[in-house]
Amino acid sequence: MRWIKWRGRWPVPPWFVAAAAIALALSWFAQFRWLPGGLRLGEPRPVGAAAEIAPVGPVRIDEVMTSNRQAWAGAGGRYADWAELCNTGAQPIDITGWALTDRPDRKRPFRFPEQVLEPGERVLVYCTGDFRSVPGEVLEAPFRLSSTGDALLLYDARGAIMESLVIPALAVDQVYARDERGAWRITDAYTPGLGNTDENHALLAEAAGASASPVTIHALCAWNRGLVRDADGDYCDWIELANTGDQPVSLKDYALSDDQGQPQRWALPDVKLEPGGRIRVFASGKDRRAPGGELHANFKLNAEGETVVLTDAEGRRIAEVAYELLGPDEIYARQADGGYQKTNG
Repeated sequence: MRWIKWRGRWPVPPWFVAAAAIALALSWFAQFRWLPGGLRLGEPRPVGAAAEIAPVGPVRIDEVMTSNRQAWAGAGGRYADWAELCNTGAQPIDITGWALTDRPDRKRPFRFPEQVLEPGERVLVYCTGDFRSVPGEVLEAPFRLSSTGDALLLYDARGAIMESLVIPALAVDQVYARDERGAWRITDAYTPGLGNTDENHALLAEAAGASASPVTIHALCAWNRGLVRDADGDYCDWIELANTGDQPVSLKDYALSDDQGQPQRWALPDVKLEPGGRIRVFASGKDRRAPGGELHANFKLNAEGETVVLTDAEGRRIAEVAYELLGPDEIYARQADGGYQKTNG
């Protein structure tokens, strides 16, 4: 094998020449094929991210809530996030087949059923992760919204973009809503189904306050390994209820459940809960409800996560707490802002 002379003095072996040729080929592909725009440092743009596009017609997104904890139980009694559309024009508009989604590359967006929006009429779509699109019933989108920031895109029946909205981070029970001038603002004055005014929020809060109960789910433990024993000496899961009002409340016919499809699974006895008072119900499956005695529901909690529902004497859902994986003796407790957080027992 012959050696190649470099500048007449240093021999260059064939493997060096081959390596140099490969490096040049890789450089060409990197510059012109793989990274034609150059190497970009910093945060990449998420796949499917949407740019904001102003409404191109009178039907527009008017209000969005991304962290509905205690604001509005409109999704069949559930506290679900929502998006509201409004026809701001002077003529009825058929929105049958229109699509709403949180990302342009989602294969299954929400599509409206047969529906005509009259001038000034509004429609709510609850972002539950399920899909329901039946005329005259609660509408549910097959995606959820993130409270740390998200997007919504509205398309007409032909697939033309009608609006694209970038939603900022929102606190618990806040909304991103247009004011009377059409400008967006972050506010606590949620008004699902109504015009976005403080007066309408006050009317909504007054109506809800007339029927809402001050009793709520204060805390729960789905893996009680060593916190508290029941009267039998067993470590059972438990749910703690609290009266946040200033008047005593009878818990007769209130009910607890871990099944959203069966919200009145276990009814409480006639027990009076004083203002600021709390009461523990063991989720042991033992089914004990004697007034004055230790209370045991007829179901157990799943430490891997589920939803606990509390209904009042009229069967209305007044609290709904969804939790994920809880470790041994971890408590999922209500915070001052109405949200829930894991704490160590």
